Amino acid sequence: MSDAASRAFFRPKNLVLARELERAIRTGRPLVLLLPIAPIVAVVTLGAVAVRGMIGAMGSPGAVAYQIFFSLAYFVSTLVMPALAAFDFASEREMGTWDALVMTALDVREIVRGKFWMNQALALALVLMLAPISFICPLLDGATVGEVGVALFFLGLVATLATAYGCVVGAWARSSGWAVVAAVGSWAVGAPLLFGGAGIALSMLAHGTWPAVPPNTPVWLPLAFARAPLNGTYVLLLLAMPSALAALGLWLFYLLTLAGLQNDAEDRTTGLKCWYLAALPPMIAIAAVPGFMTRGVARLGAWLGGLGGIFGFLLFATFMLAGDAWEPSPTVERRWEQERAGWLSRMLGPGLVQTLMLVLVSGLLSTAMFSLVGAAALSTPGTRGLPAPPAVALLLCGETWGAFYAFIVGFLLWARARSESVRSARLVSLFVAALAATAPFLLLGGARLGIASRAHDLLLLASASPLYALVVVRSILEGEPHLAMVTSIACSLGWVLLGVTLFAFGARRATRIVAVRRRARLEASLYPEPSAPLR
Repeated sequence: MSDAASRAFFRPKNLVLARELERAIRTGRPLVLLLPIAPIVAVVTLGAVAVRGMIGAMGSPGAVAYQIFFSLAYFVSTLVMPALAAFDFASEREMGTWDALVMTALDVREIVRGKFWMNQALALALVLMLAPISFICPLLDGATVGEVGVALFFLGLVATLATAYGCVVGAWARSSGWAVVAAVGSWAVGAPLLFGGAGIALSMLAHGTWPAVPPNTPVWLPLAFARAPLNGTYVLLLLAMPSALAALGLWLFYLLTLAGLQNDAEDRTTGLKCWYLAALPPMIAIAAVPGFMTRGVARLGAWLGGLGGIFGFLLFATFMLAGDAWEPSPTVERRWEQERAGWLSRMLGPGLVQTLMLVLVSGLLSTAMFSLVGAAALSTPGTRGLPAPPAVALLLCGETWGAFYAFIVGFLLWARARSESVRSARLVSLFVAALAATAPFLLLGGARLGIASRAHDLLLLASASPLYALVVVRSILEGEPHLAMVTSIACSLGWVLLGVTLFAFGARRATRIVAVRRRARLEASLYPEPSAPLR
């Protein structure tokens, strides 16, 4: 095969990917940056194992090497890959080559996919560089070859998600320097939280579910894959849930990258709305899994934790979709007319008021459905009369947090209509929500009052906070619910009324803004400004 034929055979169909690969092979800079990582990780791992052996610490050296090596690999991949991807995307705009790409016949989606797959190739190269060193764990009798292989697979998945996140950062950043700073800064906050929450904390639950999985181990998922018995729980917790979360994460990062690279005349909303509507049912199902699997006294806490997870997801989606445009641009409306778009396409298209209305209605319905299902699960089967106290507690928490969510959505729309930028509206809304949740306890000295006698009666002064629902839960379980429940429900009605009022005022102002913008476009089309005379 000739040289030209071989280049044509190995050349990818995506022209951007072909360009990136040729540039990487010609310069060799990405591989030069990745080469020192594997020796450093190997030296640190062996050094840590040697130090533990010298001080006489308990535990198998191979098991210790397994945990240390893949923990270091996790932190390295979540630091290096987002920084490289963010720099790659942001440097296109900074060096002026992005305009040249856009002016070609390539679609923005094709450009994003090409650069994304190039960065994924670098992530795969990093995992392949670390793979030979990882097999020191079977040599030290700390893990089997299968457990190391599964761990390498999940390391590649983590590197893939980290790379996709870096693409988002680079797409929204205006310079390569700020892109790297944002990627590293978010890594410094997010990587330890994810390591402690999804690693160490969930390992305790994994040990309770599968005793063969050791507790207090951050790298527990590959061990669970190899040691847990194959049954329905195995398929649900180890196959279905990780696959759904990874797919939803990659889809979201792809849509956010597209939104960051598109201009204001394009449709940035439809994809994100479809993602939200598609992600909401799986998130509700995942949040209900701990409640159905837990037994005994901790079951109410599992359902409350799932309800809190849904509330957090709804807040994230609301603040993300709050960046929607006021109305569809003329380009989008022209495309709708050409495609004869129906009401569903128009509803999922740009439009801030309809977007937040969709989020509000779906969020309240999801919270109510989850609370009702959880209350039915917490009720004692075969009993008549009043519901069980745990069921009442869960329903009250769902009602309180749903009311506060309605206030947040209404205030966010009102703040967006009053502010000059989306960022300022988000910051003000976050500050007001945090102040409303914590100020009653801070001002009234909640910590000191919690120790005093008749603490529930004294804490009625803090019932305006949504966190007071947890106090009401304790009152219900202790058999003294009446005054606390009445006060909490009254405050919830106040949050709902305030949220609906703010939403109405925000929607009214948004309608005026849209009318002014449409009138300005109409006047500009009817009375165009005369061009300057030639000299």
